[in-house]
Amino acid sequence: MAAADADGPPVLESVFDAPIVARLLESGVTPVHSQTMGSVAVRTEKRLVWDSLVGVYGGEAHLAEAVALLHQSLQEGTVELNEDLAAALALYEKYATGWRPE
Repeated sequence: MAAADADGPPVLESVFDAPIVARLLESGVTPVHSQTMGSVAVRTEKRLVWDSLVGVYGGEAHLAEAVALLHQSLQEGTVELNEDLAAALALYEKYATGWRPE
């Protein structure tokens, strides 16, 4: 039921199920609100709880594998792409290349 890896603790195989990967990514997007002093304008930016997702998957390599399986399921039509999932995947791509918010 769990796969062992040198990158981290054992990972449950069920987290590699494409619909579960999709929901975890969607739920890993959090809004961050900021405001400049003296301004009434509030800026909202979406961020990904990267460290938590890496922890769930036992390392970045396993997370990348899960996202690759999700992409395959999207192409096959077994998982449907929605606005939230598209935003989460876009954030994943930024974080996977090393980008982090200031």
